[in-house]
Amino acid sequence: MSEGLLFQAMEDGNAKLLAHLTATGEVNVKKCGQMGTSAAYLAVLNDQPHMMEALHKLEVDLEAFCDPENFGTPLFYAIQNDSRVMVEALYKLGVDFTKPCDLFGTTPAKLAWSFDNRLMAEFVEELEMRKENAATKIQAFCRGCRGRRVSGRKRRERDGASVIAR
Repeated sequence: MSEGLLFQAMEDGNAKLLAHLTATGEVNVKKCGQMGTSAAYLAVLNDQPHMMEALHKLEVDLEAFCDPENFGTPLFYAIQNDSRVMVEALYKLGVDFTKPCDLFGTTPAKLAWSFDNRLMAEFVEELEMRKENAATKIQAFCRGCRGRRVSGRKRRERDGASVIAR
């Protein structure tokens, strides 16, 4: 009965019902149920990114396999279902796009190319690049701040102003 309610909550996008089911202990969202599906898989299957956020808040590992055969992660099924919304939601929730997302060790970008889905593959590669570019921009900003601080000190010394006097 409770697993049927989990199906309903995920299909309808009802976060309150999901919270109630987990609070009462009727459903364990971290494991696959008797029917062989997990809450993360159902969220991807029904294109419910806000339910994926709710699962993240319940500390569900979104990088773990989400089917009873340990075949794929939620990211695998989002790519397989060609769901850009779910792929982006998983990206925003911090899922690592460099880790393998299926049983065979395939990375998300390679997986999308293997499905002959050029648009999804390019989208996944763009998300990977965003993360790399963000790290590079932060490093450049920090170097720039350090450089300005040093040059300001040198300018004061050059002008004869004492650092202590200020």
